[in-house]
Amino acid sequence: MMPPEVERRRAWSRQMIGRAAGLEIPVYGSSEWFALPEGHQAKVAAVVRAAECWARSGDDLADDIARELEATRRIHKRLEDEEYQARAAEHRERWAHLTVVPDALDRLAGRAEPPADLYEIGRRHIAERRSSNGGDAG
Repeated sequence: MMPPEVERRRAWSRQMIGRAAGLEIPVYGSSEWFALPEGHQAKVAAVVRAAECWARSGDDLADDIARELEATRRIHKRLEDEEYQARAAEHRERWAHLTVVPDALDRLAGRAEPPADLYEIGRRHIAERRSSNGGDAG
């Protein structure tokens, strides 16, 4: 809901512009506007219309800025999420050769500390991956 003074201003503007009903209202400051005599209803209506347009841009400024900022935030967030997904996929692909072997997970189940031979299991797993990839571990 708009403040009462805004409602009154808009009603007054409608009334003043309405006095030029049926007349061609020129754009404020145009050559057609300057050609009209002072006090002509169409000339006055053009001034009131220009003033009301300016006033309405101020009335709606906070909401317009908030909508624009929210739209910008959503676009930025979408792009950020897309970039994160791409980097996460690239990371998973790059480090896939270092996955923990299933039997190491079984050995870790229920233990607070990793078994002493976990390092050796991981080293053998990496060596096997390297040999199956032609010597390239990643």
